Amino acid sequence: MIALWMLAAVAWAQPLRMQHVANAGVLLTCGEDVVAVDAFFREGVEGYQTAPVALREEMEAGRGIYGGIRVILATHAHRDHFDAGAVARHLRSNARAVFAGTGQLANAVRGAGGEKVDTVTWPAERRWGGVRVRFLKLPHNAPHRDTVENSALVIAMCGETLLFTGDADMTMADFAKLGLETGTVTRLFAPWWMMTGRSGREVIDTLLRPKALWALHGDVENAERWQGQVRTNYPRAVIGFDNRAAIQ
Repeated sequence: MIALWMLAAVAWAQPLRMQHVANAGVLLTCGEDVVAVDAFFREGVEGYQTAPVALREEMEAGRGIYGGIRVILATHAHRDHFDAGAVARHLRSNARAVFAGTGQLANAVRGAGGEKVDTVTWPAERRWGGVRVRFLKLPHNAPHRDTVENSALVIAMCGETLLFTGDADMTMADFAKLGLETGTVTRLFAPWWMMTGRSGREVIDTLLRPKALWALHGDVENAERWQGQVRTNYPRAVIGFDNRAAIQ
């Protein structure tokens, strides 16, 4: 019992590091636990940010810090969040890593030659080392609400609770179904339009009340406009739009 308490105390004391990769992709590091969320994609979607080719090569080959990835996650199967070939290549390069996701995602990774794939069905919970992840249904926005499996990822690590929304429909009704207690999310990672639209702001301000915000998924051409809108509403929000930005 004492040993377990000491391990928990050590995990709590470690700093959580967050590196924006591109678009909605983020790398989370807590000691030896490294988690990639929506970070393994290639060409993406025109107009939205992609990682430089050299960085993608490092990630897929599992070189440097990317060789320490324990878990790869994706909110949904759109190509600006996920590429099955990129994930499968990393899994072949990194004996430590596992991919976990819904059937649409998991089947695609297996089809691309990836092993160590965990298929999850909502609601689900998984643990890897000091990382606990809850997979909850949060419908994709229109017109893909009924065709694309979009997960809310609730990640507990380093004593924090992180919420990744994917490209969710920003409605109070859908977020209320997640059953998250108000104020328990320490960091919310969401598309920038959640922080500018009325319904999204209502979810943030009245239902979630996170301690910190990350605005993701912005188009390149209109960056100045949407970043200004986010800062007007949430001056302390972190805007993930720098491939090498690391926030501690």
